[in-house]
Amino acid sequence: MIDSNNFNYTVINSSSVKYKELHNSLFKGAATSFDWINWYHKDIPSSLNIETVTYAAFDGDILIGIWSVEPKIMRYNDNIIKVGRCFAVGIHEDYRRLGLFVDLSKFAIESERLRGEFEYIIGFPQKGRSVIGGHLKAGWKHVQEIGIYSASQLENDPAFSLSNIEIVHDFNILDIPTNINGSLIESCQYKNIRWLQHPDLHYICLKHGNAYIVLKTYANFCHIVDLNGDKNDVLFLLKASKVLGNRHGWSEINVWCAENEFFVSEIKNAGFIEGANFGLPISMIAVKINASKPLVFNGCHFQMGAEEGY
Repeated sequence: MIDSNNFNYTVINSSSVKYKELHNSLFKGAATSFDWINWYHKDIPSSLNIETVTYAAFDGDILIGIWSVEPKIMRYNDNIIKVGRCFAVGIHEDYRRLGLFVDLSKFAIESERLRGEFEYIIGFPQKGRSVIGGHLKAGWKHVQEIGIYSASQLENDPAFSLSNIEIVHDFNILDIPTNINGSLIESCQYKNIRWLQHPDLHYICLKHGNAYIVLKTYANFCHIVDLNGDKNDVLFLLKASKVLGNRHGWSEINVWCAENEFFVSEIKNAGFIEGANFGLPISMIAVKINASKPLVFNGCHFQMGAEEGY
């Protein structure tokens, strides 16, 4: 028998053994290491001089739920605001259908309001996941859909030869603006930590002219997790990625892209079409913390891998 009177909610150190064990039981494909936890929870947000906060639900001394919020900076309506990104949320399988997901979310949201750090907390769950309903019950609101586009005709086009692109070894050498309205502002230090210093994975980071693209490879396809720069150079990199896909024998390259995405024309002009065999669209949701109005985007650019952490 589970006694709900024994549940309590608090902040937990993500470096604890209990966090690692519960995280890996919830996200079985992640195989999270302590190196990853420290990298994602401490090293990445260190570029903003603030650590990720993780809220927890306990049954006595048993960790039964986790809820993390990563600090971000966003350009929104021509203002610079602080937002948090909710990730790695889940309830132990033995404690589901007890309302714990909603209760933990409400505790975390009220705690964030007391902290007063952010205007909003945002989330990017894949469309159709059951967690979306739990978030809405806890006070979150739907913001917009972010579709997924893919290219499966990966031709070897000599006009977009790989000899015309460079590998990025240090984002500090790139002079690319990060002030697109409706985008997350991420410094070169942040990009170096996130894309070049991942403890477990290797990302392909490429440059052409005044633009870059970051690719995450899987066994038989590739996902674009970051993209920015001059539009003509972005278009070149998108087409060059298809040449790279042809060389590696990928069956698909895909990317998350809203209809109000800043680079939507370039994505479509590069031959990407809506839908994918290896991925789902995203439902962007948000909850007000210090803000008085709902989050609404006329245009956006979420670096297309905003949920990407593993």
